[in-house]
Amino acid sequence: MRKNKWSDIRIMEWSIEAFPGLRCEKQIKKLEEELCEAEAEYGKNRERWLEEMADVSIVATVLEYRFKSKIGAMIGRYIECLPEKNQIFEARDKKMDVNIMRKWSNNNGVYRQV
Repeated sequence: MRKNKWSDIRIMEWSIEAFPGLRCEKQIKKLEEELCEAEAEYGKNRERWLEEMADVSIVATVLEYRFKSKIGAMIGRYIECLPEKNQIFEARDKKMDVNIMRKWSNNNGVYRQV
């Protein structure tokens, strides 16, 4: 069992506080966006790919734990099988440390950092 600063439950709780109006379908769209960004870095820039996979993990975690989405759950299990999983979860912790400091705006159900 992995031990990280930011547990899946803590990420879900943060998402409820930071994004009270978030809807599952918007989060699924965000997952696809993050997957595309990770794919763009794959095989080119390992550090950027790890950072993008950390974003994928955050979005998938919110989908799984907040919305009970099987898509989020399966992406999460996939990440846990990767040889780079420890680096991805370390990058996720760093991203979450930054995310909690950010201000977020809601534009038609889409949250973006200000």
